[in-house]
Amino acid sequence: ALYQFQLKRNLLNGAFLLILLGGTGYVLFALANSGSDPYEKEVPLAFAHENSFPPEPVPIQNPAAPGTFTVKTFTYGSGTDVQREEFSTGVKFKTTTVDGSLLIPDWKDKKKKWRERYWGFGAENFPLNGRVYMPEGDGPFPITLIVHGNHSMIDYSDDGYGYLGNLLASRGIIAVSVDENFLNGHWSGDFRGKEMLRAHGCY
Repeated sequence: ALYQFQLKRNLLNGAFLLILLGGTGYVLFALANSGSDPYEKEVPLAFAHENSFPPEPVPIQNPAAPGTFTVKTFTYGSGTDVQREEFSTGVKFKTTTVDGSLLIPDWKDKKKKWRERYWGFGAENFPLNGRVYMPEGDGPFPITLIVHGNHSMIDYSDDGYGYLGNLLASRGIIAVSVDENFLNGHWSGDFRGKEMLRAHGCY
């Protein structure tokens, strides 16, 4: 019985050694062989070389390239923003305020308290503020309004579209980045995503 056990163990060890050597040999062969493309001969001759068909020039301008107009920038606003000079004493054109209290009924409690303390105005007299990028010239020029997304209200977002406003204006389009920072999120609470849509009614 001991002899048979020893014989079986030797056979298993031998089989394992053969498998190990065979696997190692296959791996070494695969690593040393550069391989071949089985579809190389099936590729049509016309596409066998990269430079057979040079790309045709695209007959359009690069939309990201600046245009030819000189751009001037300024701000307009109601002049009631106590945090930002560009929307208080720095406005070029002064606008009226609007009553947005019916559009944002959640402007109350701590949201009302802290926002009005910070900005200096409430929902009954929202300012109409904007940052303008205008091409210099006689025009007429089309106009587009850009409204920033929701963000911390004390990390002002309206000038984040300055790159786009300058690009559009250089191409003959007046761009206005509307200031709605006073409606953005804050640690005192936000308006559950409804503030941006409702605020558009002020315009």
